[in-house]
Amino acid sequence: DRIQGMTMLEDGSIVLSRSYGRTANSQLMVYDPAKAVSKKVTLDEVEYDCVMLEESTCQEQFYTALPMSEGITVKTDGNGREILVLFESGSVVFDGDGTYDTKAGVFRTDYIWKMELP
Repeated sequence: DRIQGMTMLEDGSIVLSRSYGRTANSQLMVYDPAKAVSKKVTLDEVEYDCVMLEESTCQEQFYTALPMSEGITVKTDGNGREILVLFESGSVVFDGDGTYDTKAGVFRTDYIWKMELP
């Protein structure tokens, strides 16, 4: 219920962006789908393979990011471990001008950040 974005690194790892609120740090979680549990799920009488990305079975790494991380994507001209992160805090409704809230939150940014995952 807090996942805001997803991308896949060149090595096949899956990165999820999780955030909640203007004052709580975001997390970037890296998963190895080869270690994930697969299940069959039926929706509208069509069966699908579903990969369960559970922290206990396939989470490989965990990184802290600024609050309100949202969309993420792989930087295609990088080294395969660089991602671009878009932050929801860049929205004008969080600028603290009184139109939404008088508090802009901590570390508001309206830039796209490049992060290299070790």
